[in-house]
Amino acid sequence: MRDSLPSFDLAKSATMQVVQAEPFNAGTPLAELADSYIQPTSHFFVRTHGTIPSLDPETTTIHVQGLLAQPFGMSITEIKQQLPYIEQVSTLQCAGNRRQEMHAYQPIYGELPWGANGLSTATWGGAPLRALLERCEIEPAALHLVFESYDQVERHGQTFGYGGSIPLNEPMIEHSLLAYTMNGAPLPALHGGPLRLVIPGIVGARSVKWLRSIELSAEPSHNYFQRRAYRLAQSSEPEAWQTAPMLHELPVNAVLCLPTPDQPLTAGTITLAGYAITGGQALVERVEISLDQGQTWQSARLIDPPTLGCWSRWQIELELAVGAYQCWVRATDSLGQQQPEQPAWNVKGYHHNAIQRVRLTVC
Repeated sequence: MRDSLPSFDLAKSATMQVVQAEPFNAGTPLAELADSYIQPTSHFFVRTHGTIPSLDPETTTIHVQGLLAQPFGMSITEIKQQLPYIEQVSTLQCAGNRRQEMHAYQPIYGELPWGANGLSTATWGGAPLRALLERCEIEPAALHLVFESYDQVERHGQTFGYGGSIPLNEPMIEHSLLAYTMNGAPLPALHGGPLRLVIPGIVGARSVKWLRSIELSAEPSHNYFQRRAYRLAQSSEPEAWQTAPMLHELPVNAVLCLPTPDQPLTAGTITLAGYAITGGQALVERVEISLDQGQTWQSARLIDPPTLGCWSRWQIELELAVGAYQCWVRATDSLGQQQPEQPAWNVKGYHHNAIQRVRLTVC
């Protein structure tokens, strides 16, 4: 492995909104995000915690270990040659998406100030994760898949590779990839190249980039980012962290992308547009708009057919007279899950999915 690549050498759109320079974190402005179902790689959001390793795209090896009869390693070349290649469209979303809105409800300290643009959709290509697991003689005690990255992260005076895990019985494993292409090209280092996990419907924190190892384990990962960081804790007390749920499935969510709150609007027909997403095995079922604080709702049109593990963009035309409006936006999924009126506040500002409220002014 060579030295980490500097963020400034990484090609991204000049319009990207940088949330943090080092390590590099950025998202596409909402007004651009809804332009296309699949984002060009130059516009795909970036979430990093540490270094961006520079790895050989052919010889880098993935180690498979833990509770299985025979540990083994596979180079990326061997993965390409020995495992089937498929492509699928999937959306990845940061757990901190819409954090700024939750912060406005109750302050959140020390976390990146993500707006509603901490997600993107791409066409991923690679080997099905299931194809790799079928090569393993897994012991009955194995209950979790534990992943570790080649990157280097520093927390509390310790340096280690980023990591996380998912249960071995997670249904979305059937739709997960060992991805080495993105939008028809080799996976860039910035987005986890030469090999990363793509686990749709699950919080993006589990789609580990720069994949180094997969371990079959009786317990969830002991990595800091599984056991400490990505939890829905209600306070910073140690006891709260130990009992707080670990993040897993994405919650149902809908966001208004256009018009933006500061965009001047003229009375008449106004088009509202945005995105909706949900997690696990659910599908986005409907998006609704209210201009009277939830007393009545109007259904928006889903532009994109609901697809497992993907967002759907939506649109609605409204006749608005001169005045100020508070636009409420909510989504409902195929399991009947619907956005709540109030956020489930937590100290990290994760999984904010309360009904979005956007003020619009029509002149």
